[in-house]
Amino acid sequence: MNAVEKALMRLSLPGAVLARKAGGPHFGVYAAGDRRRRPLAKLSVAEVRTLETAGALKAHEDSFVITDAGRARARRELAAPGEAFLVQHGAVIERSVIDKHGTLRSARGFEPSSVLHRLIALRDANGAPWLDNGELAA
Repeated sequence: MNAVEKALMRLSLPGAVLARKAGGPHFGVYAAGDRRRRPLAKLSVAEVRTLETAGALKAHEDSFVITDAGRARARRELAAPGEAFLVQHGAVIERSVIDKHGTLRSARGFEPSSVLHRLIALRDANGAPWLDNGELAA
C-alpha cells in the first residue's frame, strides 16, 4: 500500500481531514480533525493536487476532505482481485450456497438490501412470488 492509498483509507474514517502540517511543506491526515496529534498518513503537495484534480478530495475550510469518488477509489484499492468494480457500488460478502447437486459451496456477491428483501417477500393474489429468479438475479 503506497502513501496515497494509505491516506485515502485513513480519510475514509468519519471526521478525518487532510491539512497542511505545521512547519512543513507536507499534508497530514488527522483523525477527527485533531491537529494536535501525529498525522495518520502524510502526503506531498503534488500528491494532494493530483488527488484534488482527480476528484478524490475537495477543499473544506482550511483543509481537504474525501469525496464519494475518493471513497470509491479507496474501496477499489482494497478489493480482492476481480472485484474492484463491484466494491465501489456496495459491500461484497461471502456466503454459502447450495448448487444443483446439493453441494454446499462458497460464493461472493452483494448483500441483498432491505428493499430487495421486501420485494422477495411479495406475493401475488395466487401466492406466487412477485419477482422470478431471473429478475432477482438482475
